[in-house]
Amino acid sequence: LFDASKYQRLWWKFVLAGKVRLGVIDSPDGDAGIPYSERFAPGGTYQDGVIRGYEDGTVGPRNTDGGLLRGRSELIYNLELQMPIVDQQIYVLVFADAGNAWLSGKAVKPFDLDRTDGLKKSVGAGFRIVIPGLGTIGFDFGYGYNNPDGAGWKPHFQLGTTF
Repeated sequence: LFDASKYQRLWWKFVLAGKVRLGVIDSPDGDAGIPYSERFAPGGTYQDGVIRGYEDGTVGPRNTDGGLLRGRSELIYNLELQMPIVDQQIYVLVFADAGNAWLSGKAVKPFDLDRTDGLKKSVGAGFRIVIPGLGTIGFDFGYGYNNPDGAGWKPHFQLGTTF
């Protein structure tokens, strides 16, 4: 796994936060050497990768019946524009996410936003509340454009930070 994130103050109190996550798993034994549970299934606010606007762990390659096949590679982009409402306590944000999982590292499409096997896209808005001694609590509404269940809004609740 490779994670990189960057925060850039824009003007006044606005901050642009960006993150990229790339993951690849392989084995000398090929597919047989990689347990299903170790493969990538991003989506929602799931630990494999945040792509809000989709259910947790539902983004990735599918079999002919529509069932999820967990991938051997993943690529995820996150971009947030954050602004504090109450300094160091309450933030509002708008975001854009894109990502997917694939059956091999060679299948990764880093800039393909159009095809069904390319990056899955979402946009939305949310807020964060920082509670001393407990951490960050967040709530987001994301619109997933390529959702297999149909495009639409999905709520996401999270403890901790996306970045």
